[in-house]
Amino acid sequence: MTRSQLIAQTQEKCPDLERRTVEEAVYLFFNEISSALQKGHLVELRGLGSFCVRQRKERIARNRKSGEKLKTASKKFLFFIWKGLPRLVEYYSHPKFSQISSYTVQSHPFNVQKCEFSLI
Repeated sequence: MTRSQLIAQTQEKCPDLERRTVEEAVYLFFNEISSALQKGHLVELRGLGSFCVRQRKERIARNRKSGEKLKTASKKFLFFIWKGLPRLVEYYSHPKFSQISSYTVQSHPFNVQKCEFSLI
């Protein structure tokens, strides 16, 4: 799903909000996550997982074509830890959901009070 698709789908689910308001909310959400990660904070999205920035050590690598040894610099990378997402994907991939275009669950086994989604 792209950012514009997220905005469009949110707009469909909340027709009382103007598109500009939805766009600002989505951009603000992603900017806050990016800002927190740049500061070195852990970002936890309950029911989905956690994002953090990790440091990869400098190491010796090898060029596969020439066999030449190269020294790679240390670098930062984004690390994502899945927590609740695999269980939700497994739960909603059950055959009973295969013919549904949209569905609202009031409670389910993972203690989520309300979960709205649509299958593509």
